[in-house]
Amino acid sequence: ISGVGFAPDVVAVKNATVAVSMVYRSRLEPGDTSKRLGSAVIAADKIQKLEPDGFRVGTHGDVNTNTVVYYYLAIQEDPRDCKILAYTGDGADGRAFTGVGFAPAYLLIINNSSAETNWQRFNTNSGDEALPFTASGTSADTIQSLDTDGFTLGANTFGPNVAGTQYYALCLKEVSGLCEVLTYTGTGVDGLAVGTTDFTPDFVLVKGETAQKAAIRFEDQAGDLSSLID
Repeated sequence: ISGVGFAPDVVAVKNATVAVSMVYRSRLEPGDTSKRLGSAVIAADKIQKLEPDGFRVGTHGDVNTNTVVYYYLAIQEDPRDCKILAYTGDGADGRAFTGVGFAPAYLLIINNSSAETNWQRFNTNSGDEALPFTASGTSADTIQSLDTDGFTLGANTFGPNVAGTQYYALCLKEVSGLCEVLTYTGTGVDGLAVGTTDFTPDFVLVKGETAQKAAIRFEDQAGDLSSLID
């Protein structure tokens, strides 16, 4: 897949028609491996490689079924507002990471274990809680806080700091015209207008604090269509 216009450091691919989880890969994952955000083990033959102007996919149905339309999100690392990193869990409560270079507004952490959850935290989350991408609510002692130069992790047995597990993290900064984090309370009313963004977003991710799956929309999706991450 070429024509991205830059060398991506992160790529996420979503099948537009089949109920399979979004597949995620950063340049730090080994070999041709990538990961479903819906908590499956890292696997080969999906997003195989990140290249100078795009990425390469294998034959796996999650990313390359004949005639199926896929949407993708590509992100380039920038020391001012985007950081990816890898670490090994040590099981310690209150483990702090510094050196990100900015205060993250959004943090995503995936793992290489089929027994653990992939986690995300917005700067609007309270307490020491984080959110999965699946139909579950917030969990405490996971991503405990987003800090001025990094983040702090807890000791929850489902991650993201289980001793011996390999993790891959994506940190994003709020930047006017580029990235914004918002919060709202649902009303159940159709056509609810949300947000005060100062730009038209190309990609939106929404996750409720209770038992709702994470929903996404790409700019290329037609009508009022959106997708579930998992």
